[in-house]
Amino acid sequence: MIIGPCFSTEGTGTDLRPQKSGADSPEPSCVSVKSSSSMIIDPFFSTEGTGTDPSLGGCYLTKNTCETLCSVLQSANSSLKELDLNNNDLQDSGMELLSIGLKSLHCKLETLILAGCKLTTNSCEKLASALQSANSTLKHLDVSNNDLWDFGVKLLSDGLKSSHCKLETLRLAICNLGEKACEQLASALQSLDSSLKELDLSNNDLQDLGVELLSVGLKSSHCKLETLRLSGCMVTDKGCSSLASALKSNPPHLRELDLTYNHPT
Repeated sequence: MIIGPCFSTEGTGTDLRPQKSGADSPEPSCVSVKSSSSMIIDPFFSTEGTGTDPSLGGCYLTKNTCETLCSVLQSANSSLKELDLNNNDLQDSGMELLSIGLKSLHCKLETLILAGCKLTTNSCEKLASALQSANSTLKHLDVSNNDLWDFGVKLLSDGLKSSHCKLETLRLAICNLGEKACEQLASALQSLDSSLKELDLSNNDLQDLGVELLSVGLKSSHCKLETLRLSGCMVTDKGCSSLASALKSNPPHLRELDLTYNHPT
């Protein structure tokens, strides 16, 4: 289904790009815009078979939109599985509203993209609560380019350790993370209930010590990680040695390792 302030499926039925305003622009087929941060949503509109997922990235949305989306996620008729809200001014108050919908027994959302939404550590607490919910369905979460810091990742890690958590992909690029975040993530990877298969920590100041701490988690027999992205994390040959040791200890799982834009000698 489509959710958005200005999408059209006129023509081929697969064009989900925002339409420009003007006389030649078609009217939205399933939504009408009330303001830059509120909209009317038709939860029964379906794009099944189009092969294209809806996106609300960069649509000047605020927490008011999150209240509407929360209502959609709680609807018994909701079929929404992917929601892209990147680069909107949602802030922590918007995340708090969204998390209520994520915990609903009717929520079927599997992919949530919140990159660049001005979130802080407070949002991590709400996300962790949603991941720990018995109704959790999230498999892919992108919170890149937000000021989460190490403490935010500590809160998220509590959710990752939950037996209810189904998260397979976690993207934390450009989140002002350091070595303490790596320690918390390593603990999550060692958890018996860990389901994480892809972890993106690109462009954080992890350095060798952070990678060394993360490698402890990679060595665990419970670790299911297949893809690890550490591009631009200030890693040298010392950090690479820690990773090499982890790969020798637990070789079957990790298949992709990104160490571009680092400083191995």
